[in-house]
Amino acid sequence: MTALPQVSRRLRAAVIGLWGHEVYAHQVVGHPVIDLAVVSGFPGMPAEMRERLRAWARDTGAVYEDDHETALERHRPDVCVIMVPPRR
Repeated sequence: MTALPQVSRRLRAAVIGLWGHEVYAHQVVGHPVIDLAVVSGFPGMPAEMRERLRAWARDTGAVYEDDHETALERHRPDVCVIMVPPRR
């Protein structure tokens, strides 16, 4: 197993969307040098997906923002994970 690089501070992360890719989002939450700062949706996202994001943000202690641009501007994350719908 490769050792993690040393970091001088924890990194703040944003997760935009989930779309069934929760396994990746949970890796962000469980990462030893990352704090999940904000979760957001993006234009055209269905209401039920936004509600899932809101609930997940609440469960992880992150802030929820409806709009990804607001999330990025307001919370200024170091890392951003964007999860889009799978191709059909």
